[in-house]
Amino acid sequence: MIKCISKITIILILLYNLIGCSVKIQNRILTEPDNISTLNKAAKFLKAHMLNGNVYIVSEWIIFDDETKVIGQGKYLNLNRELINEGDFTISVDSVAIFESNIVSTSGSVSASTVVTGASLVLTAYCISNPKACFGSCPTFYADINGQSKLVAEGFSSSVAPSLEKTDIDALFQVQPKGNKVKLTLTNEALETHVIKYANLLAFPKIDGRVYHDTKDGFYQSGNVISPAIANSNNNDCLPLIKNYDSKERFSLTDSLNLATKETIELTFVDLPKNNIGIVIGCRQSLLSTYLLYQTLSFMGSRAGEWIASLEKMEKEFS
Repeated sequence: MIKCISKITIILILLYNLIGCSVKIQNRILTEPDNISTLNKAAKFLKAHMLNGNVYIVSEWIIFDDETKVIGQGKYLNLNRELINEGDFTISVDSVAIFESNIVSTSGSVSASTVVTGASLVLTAYCISNPKACFGSCPTFYADINGQSKLVAEGFSSSVAPSLEKTDIDALFQVQPKGNKVKLTLTNEALETHVIKYANLLAFPKIDGRVYHDTKDGFYQSGNVISPAIANSNNNDCLPLIKNYDSKERFSLTDSLNLATKETIELTFVDLPKNNIGIVIGCRQSLLSTYLLYQTLSFMGSRAGEWIASLEKMEKEFS
């Protein structure tokens, strides 16, 4: 009994200290170039996201009196967030897509935020158990494989507006027709709505080998498939996971600090024929791209519809 009371006492003390402490909150503010005069001069750092995808990160920055330029000292990064140059920069406002600034403030108490934190933990647990419900999902196709319903294809995941509408083609390698019939089950596993204009089943006469689809909507049939002899990634052998199109797959975690970090897989083939050859890559969609899409829409806030409408009209300005 004494041990139990001790544990409860410790928990109560921790909660009391948590409620009474103060925390620092970082407020992220996005400002359009036309509203440059509203930039908070107290922001220590300023990011200028350029129309070409590059970004300036500068400190001790100031705005020209005519509000046409910003000068500051810092770094200039390319689309992949690789360093191009660093030093003093003069940035033309008309070449900027959006300005980003961060102001750090201190809250007096987090008693109210503890309730939000509790709700966040519950939501996080729910998202872990059912990630598609939180981050969205593409239409999912299932088929009966050896008496079991198995996922065989996932459709489009970013077609949230007419301008983003896409056609998606998936290879049904595991599906075996029964006579002249193929049965597929389409499910909607997330808390969202999908609109599918049509779904066609493409069939090709099987002469030799399999039919493959390229990025230009062309189809090729090949019976001579040569697996790589060596496959390395970061000096690790990954050949058993990518050698064949089977239930085994290779995956890696994203960089927690930089989502633009690239990864290289080196493949070595031997005894390749001298005639026309191509490379077949079998892959599937992860929730990363879906998360990035919805996070981008979140950053747009209440103006998401306006931004997308402007993209449809190919307009440069969003006001």
